[in-house]
Amino acid sequence: RVWLATSYGLLKYEGGGFVAYTNPAARHPDGWFFKVRPALEDRSGIVWMGLDGTGLTALRDGKFERVDTPNLAGIGKRFVFSLLEDRSGTLWAATRRGLMQGREGRFRLWTTGDGLSDEFVFGLAEGPDGAIWAGTERGGVNRFKDGRFRTYTTRDGLLNNRAWPLRAEPDGSVWVGTPVGLNRIRGDQVRSVTMRQGLFDNLAYCLLEDQRGNYWAMCNRGLWRVGKRNLHTAADDPSSHVFCVSYGEADGMASQEGNGDQQPNAVALPNGEMWFPTTRGVVVVNPEKLRDNFVAPRMAIEEVRVDDQEVFRDGGYAPGATFQRARGGPRPAKAADASGRLWLAPGRARVLEIRYTANTFIDPEKARFRFRLDGHDADWREAGARRVAFYTSLHPGAYRFRVEACNRDGCWSEQPAEFRFLLAPHFYQTWTFWGLCALGAAGIGLALHLRRIRWRRRLQRVEQERALEEERGRIAKDLHDDLGANLTGMALEIELARRELGQPEALRDHLQALAGSMRGLVDRMRETVWTVNPKCDTIESFCSYVGQYAETYLAAAGLRCRLDLPEEVPARVLAAEARHHLLLAVKEALTNAVKHAGATEVRVAIKLTDGHLVVSVTDNGQGFASNKPVAAMPPQDAPACVGRGLAGSGQGLENMRQRLGALRGELILNDVNGAGAQVILRVPLAAVR
Repeated sequence: RVWLATSYGLLKYEGGGFVAYTNPAARHPDGWFFKVRPALEDRSGIVWMGLDGTGLTALRDGKFERVDTPNLAGIGKRFVFSLLEDRSGTLWAATRRGLMQGREGRFRLWTTGDGLSDEFVFGLAEGPDGAIWAGTERGGVNRFKDGRFRTYTTRDGLLNNRAWPLRAEPDGSVWVGTPVGLNRIRGDQVRSVTMRQGLFDNLAYCLLEDQRGNYWAMCNRGLWRVGKRNLHTAADDPSSHVFCVSYGEADGMASQEGNGDQQPNAVALPNGEMWFPTTRGVVVVNPEKLRDNFVAPRMAIEEVRVDDQEVFRDGGYAPGATFQRARGGPRPAKAADASGRLWLAPGRARVLEIRYTANTFIDPEKARFRFRLDGHDADWREAGARRVAFYTSLHPGAYRFRVEACNRDGCWSEQPAEFRFLLAPHFYQTWTFWGLCALGAAGIGLALHLRRIRWRRRLQRVEQERALEEERGRIAKDLHDDLGANLTGMALEIELARRELGQPEALRDHLQALAGSMRGLVDRMRETVWTVNPKCDTIESFCSYVGQYAETYLAAAGLRCRLDLPEEVPARVLAAEARHHLLLAVKEALTNAVKHAGATEVRVAIKLTDGHLVVSVTDNGQGFASNKPVAAMPPQDAPACVGRGLAGSGQGLENMRQRLGALRGELILNDVNGAGAQVILRVPLAAVR
């Protein structure tokens, strides 16, 4: 039997007939009966009702009994919205004051003080684990289990906080209805399905499952069904599409407007029938007796307009239309064949309008369409019941428009309707134009590159000429200051020797001094030649020359010479200016060791480390008075030297500092354990190229 709550009492349908139950005690003074909101028959046969103005009422053995429910008085005439009996036989009622629980005639009210999100409760469902799901007016959905509430709201993913549970699945999933779409709660994950994905309506008063695996729902626009698997897929994948079949007054319904604010508000009977309430009675549907339409609709393109000019209508092209053949250029419409496509002049198709339809005579208004413009759309576009497609500002190219439809039962057309056209490009939109532009840009780039190369070569020549002039000036200065002075001294020595021809001893001394001056002049000339020779612009040549010079100079001074030179020297460039500055600094260090150190041995070491060229001159003489390191310091900060002739104002130390400063290097002076001195010349390799 089926119980129906109406505005004039309670109806029972059983055995093909109806029996009316009215409550005289609930009669309004004006003569009409109070409305029965929800109705529910429990396992014991008691029918529970929510009556406006009376509250919770029971029909027991054909007699009405008012149920004493404390804490519900004075909240208005409509305060019991939904009823539910769980597996244990406990009665649950959704009220304006909270969630009411009753068993064996005793009731308890759960409110916001117990954790309920909103006391205005109007929807109930039981989960497979025995949890009670309660929907509220403003607080979302609550899950009640073991005396504790867990709330789901828009912060958790609900579409709206006015929500009511529709159906609890055996796998634990719960479908929740809202005014703006469906939600599915599975664990802590909340997913949604709306009309954007193809849902017939965002509102669903109920959700029943038939024996074919479909869900049925009631809304204010009629009945609709959707495949259960399809709906779950849409919840898992927001990009998927939902297919729904709808039924309305054209299918036999007296009214397509549903009436289901209370629960239970629909029922599925064991014989397969489903009962749904409307504003004009009950709709009974038996899905097993429905016959789907498997005749695929045939598609037709009715009209094509380009920039508000008709170019195609009812299978024919407009006069003067031009076609582009598969091979060859455009030709008039009368010469077009099946392989041709409409040719549109450059600048056309700012607005393209295509109207289409489906030839079906069974509910043609429920046919749904999808279309795709190959060359523009990445995928099919769902159009619903709309029979027109618009495209704006298309780029030049070849296009093919395809459209297909399905009838109300989801049977798609076998062949889509097609319309092909070619939008010709402007000259500046062709590959030839862009190729010429690319060649022009490449030519300009090449010209700029060649000009840059010429400019850099010119700059390089200027720098080389300037470096050559500086080198020539330095050589001239050396020849004037050193070789010129030596030659002048030799001339004087020769003149003195000529005057002393009669004095053998004095002549011998002058000739010996003259021979020494000539040898020094030869050494200086060899050094000058080595400095300016471009073949010697390497670190290897520098190491070899320094080693030879140190051995010769120290041997003449009577000191032992120890050399620590690298066995393998990388092929690195050492510019002439850098070689000159380094050599003079080394000579100054050797001269100081010979003249002022009082040493018997000098050690010369050259190494390359951490991107630097390091030359050290170490003696075993007196050492410095201080072991404070000096790194390219001005003369006033240099350490005092004991017996070395290197006082803070010494010109030799200042010259060494200036030469290393020109190479971005540093000069370091160290005592060697109080028994000798060490002079370190450290120059970055990047500064000597």
